[in-house]
Amino acid sequence: MMTNHEEKQIAKYLLDKRLPVDMMLEVKDHMILQIGEIQEKENANFEDAFEKVKQSWKTELQLGFTFFSNKYYPKIVRKILHKNTFYILYKAYLTELLIVVLWILAAKFSTLEVFETVFLMTNFALVAVAVLVMIFNYDIILQKIKTKHSFSIYNEGTNYLFVGLMMQLMIYLFYDLTIKNIFSSLNNTNGVDFFDLITAITSTMIFQSYLIVGVISFYKYKKVLKTVKPFISELE
Repeated sequence: MMTNHEEKQIAKYLLDKRLPVDMMLEVKDHMILQIGEIQEKENANFEDAFEKVKQSWKTELQLGFTFFSNKYYPKIVRKILHKNTFYILYKAYLTELLIVVLWILAAKFSTLEVFETVFLMTNFALVAVAVLVMIFNYDIILQKIKTKHSFSIYNEGTNYLFVGLMMQLMIYLFYDLTIKNIFSSLNNTNGVDFFDLITAITSTMIFQSYLIVGVISFYKYKKVLKTVKPFISELE
Protein backbone atom coordinates (compact mmCIF):
# COMPACT_ATOMS: atom_id res chain seq x y z
CA MET A 1 0.00 0.00 0.00
CA MET A 2 1.48 3.33 -1.08
CA THR A 3 1.84 5.99 1.60
CA ASN A 4 0.62 9.58 1.31
CA HIS A 5 4.24 10.77 1.34
CA GLU A 6 5.10 8.54 -1.61
CA GLU A 7 2.09 9.77 -3.60
CA LYS A 8 3.23 13.35 -2.95
CA GLN A 9 6.69 12.43 -4.25
CA ILE A 10 5.13 11.27 -7.52
CA ALA A 11 2.97 14.40 -7.75
CA LYS A 12 5.94 16.70 -7.14
CA TYR A 13 8.00 14.88 -9.76
CA LEU A 14 5.27 15.33 -12.38
CA LEU A 15 4.65 18.98 -11.49
CA ASP A 16 8.39 19.62 -11.79
CA LYS A 17 8.10 18.15 -15.30
CA ARG A 18 5.58 20.95 -16.07
CA LEU A 19 2.46 18.79 -16.21
CA PRO A 20 -0.75 20.73 -15.52
CA VAL A 21 -2.52 19.53 -12.38
CA ASP A 22 -5.36 17.81 -14.27
CA MET A 23 -2.90 15.76 -16.35
CA MET A 24 -0.63 15.21 -13.35
CA LEU A 25 -3.47 13.52 -11.47
CA GLU A 26 -4.16 11.22 -14.41
CA VAL A 27 -0.52 10.30 -15.02
CA LYS A 28 0.05 9.87 -11.26
CA ASP A 29 -2.69 7.21 -11.14
CA HIS A 30 -0.98 5.32 -13.99
CA MET A 31 2.39 5.56 -12.23
CA ILE A 32 0.94 4.29 -8.94
CA LEU A 33 -0.40 1.20 -10.72
CA GLN A 34 2.92 0.62 -12.50
CA ILE A 35 4.92 1.03 -9.30
CA GLY A 36 2.59 -1.39 -7.51
CA GLU A 37 3.02 -3.99 -10.25
CA ILE A 38 6.83 -3.70 -10.16
CA GLN A 39 6.89 -3.96 -6.35
CA GLU A 40 4.72 -7.06 -6.45
CA LYS A 41 6.55 -8.84 -9.29
CA GLU A 42 10.11 -7.92 -8.32
CA ASN A 43 9.69 -7.44 -4.58
CA ALA A 44 11.23 -3.99 -5.04
CA ASN A 45 11.01 -1.02 -2.69
CA PHE A 46 9.27 2.21 -3.66
CA GLU A 47 12.41 4.10 -4.71
CA ASP A 48 13.65 1.40 -7.10
CA ALA A 49 10.19 0.85 -8.59
CA PHE A 50 9.69 4.61 -9.01
CA GLU A 51 13.01 4.94 -10.85
CA LYS A 52 11.98 2.21 -13.31
CA VAL A 53 8.64 3.92 -13.92
CA LYS A 54 10.41 7.25 -14.48
CA GLN A 55 12.50 5.63 -17.19
CA SER A 56 9.40 4.19 -18.90
CA TRP A 57 7.88 7.70 -19.02
CA LYS A 58 11.10 9.45 -20.03
CA THR A 59 10.10 10.05 -23.67
CA GLU A 60 6.58 11.25 -22.87
CA LEU A 61 7.87 13.65 -20.21
CA GLN A 62 10.67 15.10 -22.35
CA LEU A 63 10.34 18.89 -22.55
CA GLY A 64 9.97 20.61 -25.90
CA PHE A 65 8.72 23.78 -27.57
CA THR A 66 5.13 24.23 -28.71
CA PHE A 67 3.89 26.85 -31.17
CA PHE A 68 0.92 27.67 -28.92
CA SER A 69 2.97 28.77 -25.93
CA ASN A 70 6.22 30.51 -25.05
CA LYS A 71 6.88 27.80 -22.46
CA TYR A 72 8.38 24.34 -22.78
CA TYR A 73 6.07 21.41 -22.07
CA PRO A 74 6.43 17.60 -21.98
CA LYS A 75 5.63 15.67 -25.14
CA ILE A 76 2.43 14.22 -23.66
CA VAL A 77 1.18 17.74 -22.85
CA ARG A 78 2.14 19.12 -26.27
CA LYS A 79 0.15 16.44 -28.10
CA ILE A 80 -3.05 17.15 -26.15
CA LEU A 81 -2.45 20.92 -26.24
CA HIS A 82 -2.20 20.88 -30.04
CA LYS A 83 -5.31 18.74 -30.42
CA ASN A 84 -7.39 20.91 -28.08
CA THR A 85 -6.13 24.18 -29.55
CA PHE A 86 -6.94 23.19 -33.12
CA TYR A 87 -10.45 22.20 -32.03
CA ILE A 88 -10.98 25.52 -30.25
CA LEU A 89 -9.56 27.44 -33.23
CA TYR A 90 -12.02 25.59 -35.48
CA LYS A 91 -14.94 26.73 -33.31
CA ALA A 92 -13.54 30.28 -33.10
CA TYR A 93 -13.15 30.69 -36.86
CA LEU A 94 -16.53 29.11 -37.51
CA THR A 95 -17.99 31.85 -35.29
CA GLU A 96 -15.92 34.43 -37.18
CA LEU A 97 -17.25 33.20 -40.52
CA LEU A 98 -20.81 33.76 -39.30
CA ILE A 99 -19.84 37.30 -38.29
CA VAL A 100 -18.29 37.92 -41.72
CA VAL A 101 -21.48 36.71 -43.43
CA LEU A 102 -23.36 39.29 -41.37
CA TRP A 103 -20.88 41.95 -42.48
CA ILE A 104 -21.28 40.95 -46.12
CA LEU A 105 -25.07 41.20 -45.94
CA ALA A 106 -24.89 44.58 -44.19
CA ALA A 107 -22.41 45.93 -46.72
CA LYS A 108 -24.11 44.62 -49.86
CA PHE A 109 -27.64 45.63 -48.98
CA SER A 110 -27.27 48.76 -46.86
CA THR A 111 -25.28 51.96 -46.37
CA LEU A 112 -21.91 52.66 -44.78
CA GLU A 113 -23.72 53.95 -41.68
CA VAL A 114 -25.67 50.69 -41.23
CA PHE A 115 -22.56 48.61 -41.88
CA GLU A 116 -20.65 50.66 -39.31
CA THR A 117 -23.37 49.97 -36.73
CA VAL A 118 -23.28 46.22 -37.42
CA PHE A 119 -19.48 46.21 -37.30
CA LEU A 120 -19.48 48.06 -33.99
CA MET A 121 -22.12 45.77 -32.49
CA THR A 122 -20.22 42.58 -33.34
CA ASN A 123 -16.99 43.96 -31.90
CA PHE A 124 -18.70 45.37 -28.83
CA ALA A 125 -20.52 42.07 -28.21
CA LEU A 126 -17.24 40.12 -28.20
CA VAL A 127 -15.54 42.62 -25.88
CA ALA A 128 -18.58 42.70 -23.56
CA VAL A 129 -18.66 38.90 -23.27
CA ALA A 130 -14.94 38.75 -22.50
CA VAL A 131 -15.13 41.54 -19.90
CA LEU A 132 -18.19 39.99 -18.21
CA VAL A 133 -16.43 36.62 -18.06
CA MET A 134 -13.49 38.26 -16.31
CA ILE A 135 -15.71 40.25 -13.91
CA PHE A 136 -17.93 37.34 -12.86
CA ASN A 137 -14.94 35.02 -12.51
CA TYR A 138 -12.47 37.47 -11.01
CA ASP A 139 -11.61 35.01 -8.22
CA ILE A 140 -10.51 32.40 -10.74
CA ILE A 141 -8.54 35.01 -12.69
CA LEU A 142 -6.74 36.16 -9.53
CA GLN A 143 -6.02 32.58 -8.48
CA LYS A 144 -4.60 31.85 -11.93
CA ILE A 145 -2.32 34.90 -11.76
CA LYS A 146 -1.08 34.22 -8.22
CA THR A 147 -0.46 30.48 -8.37
CA LYS A 148 2.76 28.95 -9.62
CA HIS A 149 0.93 25.87 -10.91
CA SER A 150 -0.89 25.35 -14.18
CA PHE A 151 -4.16 23.68 -13.22
CA SER A 152 -5.33 22.70 -16.67
CA ILE A 153 -4.25 22.03 -20.24
CA TYR A 154 -6.52 24.98 -21.12
CA ASN A 155 -4.43 27.35 -19.00
CA GLU A 156 -2.59 28.81 -22.02
CA GLY A 157 -5.81 29.44 -23.95
CA THR A 158 -7.28 31.54 -21.15
CA ASN A 159 -4.44 34.04 -21.61
CA TYR A 160 -6.02 35.00 -24.93
CA LEU A 161 -8.73 36.83 -23.00
CA PHE A 162 -6.15 39.49 -22.16
CA VAL A 163 -4.43 39.31 -25.55
CA GLY A 164 -7.80 39.58 -27.30
CA LEU A 165 -8.71 42.77 -25.46
CA MET A 166 -5.41 44.30 -26.58
CA MET A 167 -6.14 43.19 -30.15
CA GLN A 168 -9.53 44.89 -30.01
CA LEU A 169 -7.76 48.08 -29.01
CA MET A 170 -5.70 47.76 -32.20
CA ILE A 171 -8.92 47.54 -34.23
CA TYR A 172 -10.20 50.75 -32.64
CA LEU A 173 -6.89 52.56 -33.21
CA PHE A 174 -7.28 51.97 -36.97
CA TYR A 175 -11.07 52.05 -36.82
CA ASP A 176 -11.85 54.53 -39.66
CA LEU A 177 -9.44 52.88 -42.09
CA THR A 178 -10.69 49.39 -41.18
CA ILE A 179 -14.35 50.32 -41.66
CA LYS A 180 -13.78 51.99 -45.03
CA ASN A 181 -11.58 49.22 -46.40
CA ILE A 182 -13.97 46.44 -45.42
CA PHE A 183 -17.07 48.28 -46.62
CA SER A 184 -15.42 49.24 -49.92
CA SER A 185 -14.34 45.64 -50.57
CA LEU A 186 -17.71 44.12 -49.66
CA ASN A 187 -19.81 46.77 -51.41
CA ASN A 188 -17.92 46.77 -54.69
CA THR A 189 -20.64 47.25 -57.31
CA ASN A 190 -18.47 45.68 -60.02
CA GLY A 191 -18.04 42.52 -58.01
CA VAL A 192 -15.99 41.63 -54.99
CA ASP A 193 -12.22 41.71 -55.40
CA PHE A 194 -11.36 38.66 -53.31
CA PHE A 195 -7.77 39.76 -52.73
CA ASP A 196 -8.90 43.12 -51.38
CA LEU A 197 -11.64 41.40 -49.38
CA ILE A 198 -9.27 38.94 -47.73
CA THR A 199 -6.74 41.69 -47.03
CA ALA A 200 -9.41 43.91 -45.48
CA ILE A 201 -11.09 41.40 -43.16
CA THR A 202 -8.42 38.82 -42.32
CA SER A 203 -6.58 40.93 -39.76
CA THR A 204 -9.86 41.89 -38.07
CA MET A 205 -10.96 38.25 -37.98
CA ILE A 206 -7.65 37.21 -36.42
CA PHE A 207 -7.86 39.95 -33.79
CA GLN A 208 -11.45 39.00 -32.90
CA SER A 209 -10.65 35.29 -32.79
CA TYR A 210 -8.27 35.82 -29.85
CA LEU A 211 -11.24 36.83 -27.69
CA ILE A 212 -13.35 33.88 -28.86
CA VAL A 213 -10.51 31.42 -28.20
CA GLY A 214 -10.01 33.03 -24.78
CA VAL A 215 -13.66 32.73 -23.78
CA ILE A 216 -13.98 29.09 -24.93
CA SER A 217 -10.71 28.13 -23.24
CA PHE A 218 -11.68 29.89 -20.02
CA TYR A 219 -14.92 27.96 -19.62
CA LYS A 220 -13.16 24.68 -20.30
CA TYR A 221 -10.51 25.74 -17.77
CA LYS A 222 -13.22 26.60 -15.23
CA LYS A 223 -14.86 23.21 -15.71
CA VAL A 224 -11.57 21.38 -15.12
CA LEU A 225 -10.82 23.58 -12.10
CA LYS A 226 -13.84 22.17 -10.28
CA THR A 227 -12.35 18.69 -10.65
CA VAL A 228 -8.87 19.58 -9.38
CA LYS A 229 -9.96 22.06 -6.69
CA PRO A 230 -9.78 19.48 -3.83
CA PHE A 231 -6.08 18.97 -4.63
CA ILE A 232 -5.08 22.63 -4.90
CA SER A 233 -4.50 23.22 -1.17
CA GLU A 234 -2.19 20.19 -1.05
CA LEU A 235 0.00 21.65 -3.80
CA GLU A 236 0.67 25.03 -2.21
